Amino acid sequence: MKMPLETRIRWSGLLVIMGLAVLLLSLVWAHPLSFMAFLVVGCPLIVGGVLFFLWALAVKDGAVRSNIIVILIAGLLPFVASGCSGSSDRFSSTKNATPVFDPSSATARVYGTVAFDGETPKTPPMKIGSGDQFCKMNALDIFKHEGSLTEGGVIRNVIIYVRSGHEGRTYKVPEQPVVLDQQRCVYLPRVLTLMKGQKLKILNSDPTFHNVHAQGEGRTEFNIPQPSKGAEDIQTFSRAAMPFRIGCDFHTWMVSYAGVFEHPFHTTSNNGGKYELRLPPGKYEIVAWHEKLGEKVATLDVSENAARELNFKFDAEPRK
Repeated sequence: MKMPLETRIRWSGLLVIMGLAVLLLSLVWAHPLSFMAFLVVGCPLIVGGVLFFLWALAVKDGAVRSNIIVILIAGLLPFVASGCSGSSDRFSSTKNATPVFDPSSATARVYGTVAFDGETPKTPPMKIGSGDQFCKMNALDIFKHEGSLTEGGVIRNVIIYVRSGHEGRTYKVPEQPVVLDQQRCVYLPRVLTLMKGQKLKILNSDPTFHNVHAQGEGRTEFNIPQPSKGAEDIQTFSRAAMPFRIGCDFHTWMVSYAGVFEHPFHTTSNNGGKYELRLPPGKYEIVAWHEKLGEKVATLDVSENAARELNFKFDAEPRK
């Protein structure tokens, strides 16, 4: 029994619609198996529907139309095959992609204190340079001297981070922004760490003009004005570097340092000189960096659920 042309066209359309439905499902259902479903089911349905439609037209008008349809099919098949091949590659890349590591699953605890080796050095009062009257009157109250970076022989505002050992994993950028505030003509905090691409929320709590100029490895990352109290900006670092220097060009004593990393294994020492890192099992090179004292490096092996103490001691003489 000969199938009418209209019926053949309806069937071809139905096959294409079913294939597109499978494609839509694979896009909505974020699972590697969805791509395999499209490759195995959806792609053949679409190809079959198109070919069935072209065959229906060819059968109607005889040999001349058949030759034209054959040419069209020959030209169309590479594009269809390429599309299905792309889906296959997408599935393959998804299947072989490195899983995203969840920092909360790191069970090894590395902790310690950063301190001076010997007597705590004395530092001269911090000099407030040129600037507006507000800064001259208020900056000394919150940041009297550079010695406020240290207290009782311990060293705060030290960046501690993993330099090597984190490779072989992918890490999701945290959604929570890191905050940098300008209070009484000083950057708070003095040092901070974040991941590349993570938001940095910059606030101006002073009733005066500041600018925020971030530089790393000899290049400016951003330079934004904040002319009045209540100003707020969101910035991100497009590259990892250790460290970025953040300064105000109008108040030259205003400085902060940011460590920007490809991974989440970084922190800063607190007012008591203490720090803590959470790491997965492995062998790591861990660095402690201070803006004036340089860096100390240690290598450490950690196992699952381990608790390892790692203290850093800096010489009292600052680096040259």
